[in-house]
Amino acid sequence: MTTRDTRTNPGHPSGGGDHPVLIFLHIPKAGGTTLGQIITRQYPAESFCEVSFEKLDTFDRFFAMTDDEKARVRCVKGHYPFGIHEHLPGKPVYVTMLRDPVKRFISEYRFLREFPEVRPDLPVPDEVLTSFGAYLDHILASGALNWQVRMAGGFLPLGRLTVPLDPLPDDAVETAIANLDRYCVVTGVLDRFDESVVLMKRKLGWHRKISYLRENVNKRSPVTVDITPQDRARLTELMAPDRRLYAYASERLARDIAAEGEDFAREAASFHRRNSRLVNLQSNYQKLVPRSLRRALRRIR
Repeated sequence: MTTRDTRTNPGHPSGGGDHPVLIFLHIPKAGGTTLGQIITRQYPAESFCEVSFEKLDTFDRFFAMTDDEKARVRCVKGHYPFGIHEHLPGKPVYVTMLRDPVKRFISEYRFLREFPEVRPDLPVPDEVLTSFGAYLDHILASGALNWQVRMAGGFLPLGRLTVPLDPLPDDAVETAIANLDRYCVVTGVLDRFDESVVLMKRKLGWHRKISYLRENVNKRSPVTVDITPQDRARLTELMAPDRRLYAYASERLARDIAAEGEDFAREAASFHRRNSRLVNLQSNYQKLVPRSLRRALRRIR
C-alpha cells in the first residue's frame, strides 16, 4: 500500500490550474453527513465529485474522468483518504471533522448493529455484531482501528480495501498531523461543531446558509451497548494514535478560534441559538410524526 507524507512530497503531480478545490475528508460517524449537507449548498451541483468506499464504482468513474472534467471539479465529497488531491488540478483545500475516538468507535458499532449493510468496504459478519468485544476483536484483526489517523495520514488505498490492512507506521500520527497542518484550512471537532462550521464559513468565504438539521443519526431510541470495563479500557489503549490526533485537532481548533477575535464568539453564539431552534423543531417533528409518514413525505418532495 502506498502511503503519503507531505513533509517529503509537497506537490501534487496533476499540476495545471490554481483554482481552489475543496476536499472534504469525511470521517465516518463524526458529524460528516450533517457537514456535507452544509457544504453541498455552497457550490454549484455540476462542480461536485463524489468518491466513496461505500460505492466503489465512484473510484472507477473518478479515475476515468478526462482532464477537462477534472478541471471543472470544485468540491470532492465522500469517504476516501487524504491524497486524492494528487489526482486533480487546482489548489487543494481540505476540511474535516474529527471526533473523540472512543465515542466514535462505539457510535459506529451501535450504528452497524442497526444497519450492517452500510459497510460494504469492510463487511462485518452478523455474528461479530452480537457483542461489543467480538466487534472490537474483528476490527483489530482487520487492522481497521484508528480510522481517523488512517484517513488523515493517507494510509488507505484509493479504491477497494483488502483486509487485514497494512500496519500503521511508527510516525503515522506525525504524518497525519503534517497533512492536516499543510492542507486543512479547518480541522473541526464534533464537540465544537457549530464553532467549526462558523470558522469554515469565514475561512472559505461561504455566502449561503450554514444552518442545518442533524443527519445520519439514530433518531429512534439508541441501541443499548453493553461494554465491559475491560473492553472499554482495551479500546482506549488501542486508540492511542487516534486519541493523539484528536487532541491535536482540539488544540488547533481552539487556537484558530482564539485568533479570530472577540467577534467570532458573538457570531458563533448567535448561530448556535438560531440553529438550536431548528434542531428542536426537528426533534419534536420526529416525535410527533410516525417514521413511515416521514418517509412518505420525503418521497413526495
